[in-house]
Amino acid sequence: MIKYLFKYVTKGSDRARIYFELTANTNNASPGPQIAPPNEISEYIDARYLSICEALWRIFEFDIHFRVPSVERPAVHLPAKNIVHYEPGADLQTLLLSRAANKTMLTEWFETNLKYSDACLLTYCDFPKEWSWDVSIRCWRRRRLSSAKIGRMYYVHPTVGELYYLRMLLMFVSGATSFVDIRTFQNTVYETFREVFEARGLLEGDNEWNLLFDEAVVSASTS
Repeated sequence: MIKYLFKYVTKGSDRARIYFELTANTNNASPGPQIAPPNEISEYIDARYLSICEALWRIFEFDIHFRVPSVERPAVHLPAKNIVHYEPGADLQTLLLSRAANKTMLTEWFETNLKYSDACLLTYCDFPKEWSWDVSIRCWRRRRLSSAKIGRMYYVHPTVGELYYLRMLLMFVSGATSFVDIRTFQNTVYETFREVFEARGLLEGDNEWNLLFDEAVVSASTS
């Protein structure tokens, strides 16, 4: 298998470049050669190598890259604070009653856990492995194809507060049927997600930061 389709195998011959340039000598100039600032745009264009193979590939509009497995981005939001997209001039009352406003990936995850016992075995982040999100009717359907997806929730900075703690809880809490259920631990309903996060012992020592590093191992790319 050729992993890099347009590298190495179809790469052209080595190339070297040397050039001379004149520098301005003025009375106020500092001693020594005056070097012009680099032109990054010209350097990129000059160093860009486009082989015949890649040129034809792009002309015929073949796929340049693909992802295996594909990635699903489960939405994370606080109660009644989900993002709703709408067209300019849309009626507000109609919008509030629409599926887009009332059915989100997270709220439908709750509903799916209520209906199917086997769904309760998966966390929200792992849910796309066995369930697919149907955008048209806004609900989770049991995955039929053998090719599974992986879930990657959108990043939330720790300084955001409650949304951050909700996201972290969704990383390992399975079978939740409501936001209240997520805030419940050992038969105690806590007022905030941070409180239940702390009650689970996740704020003790470096546990919070260890969770961040564990997530980065599987979701973040190297520099």
